[in-house]
Amino acid sequence: MSLGSAEIRVSAHHPFRSAKAKERYLKLYDMRAKEWPVASETRMADTAYGPTFVRVSGSASTPPLVLLHGVSGNSLQWMPNIEALSKSFRVYAVDNIYDYGRSVYTRIIKNPDDYVVWLDELLGALGLRDSIHLMGLSYGSQRLLLILTAILRPSLIAVVVAVADRLQRGRARSRWSSAPSLLPAAGPRRPRPARRRSARFAPAP
Repeated sequence: MSLGSAEIRVSAHHPFRSAKAKERYLKLYDMRAKEWPVASETRMADTAYGPTFVRVSGSASTPPLVLLHGVSGNSLQWMPNIEALSKSFRVYAVDNIYDYGRSVYTRIIKNPDDYVVWLDELLGALGLRDSIHLMGLSYGSQRLLLILTAILRPSLIAVVVAVADRLQRGRARSRWSSAPSLLPAAGPRRPRPARRRSARFAPAP
């Protein structure tokens, strides 16, 4: 599958508006990350769409579980769930490449094919090649289901879980209403196409 967009030129503070904004946001991010309730390690996986941040928890001897967060958030949205999940799985909580977090996009996600290439490369970079469990929250679950039903190699996947999908979105907004505390005005700029798509689905202020 070919890449759908050209690589963009990035500054030292990309995708933030300024170096000061980057420093402010990442300081707040790291403060919240200290509340992660279980032992973890972090990785930065290289993909054609940019370096992708992943927080890994749980025993390496357990099955892999990849978590995709909801729109306008990051992997820290899984903080209330990670203790229970990491008891049974090696959990890979991803900062999606097109959203807020420590991942840095260098190509713009324009369509589902782009998203599939990014996720497939990410799984490969993490060394995940079979029996993968995938869980997506809200907007993340919609993309996830599209991938599994249309494009991504089904032989990789063992189980799919979609949490608070489109039919459940109203309740998801209230549950994740704390998400804006992670998204200060200094936060990173999401690529324009993704920003337009997600405007309606942002958590309630």
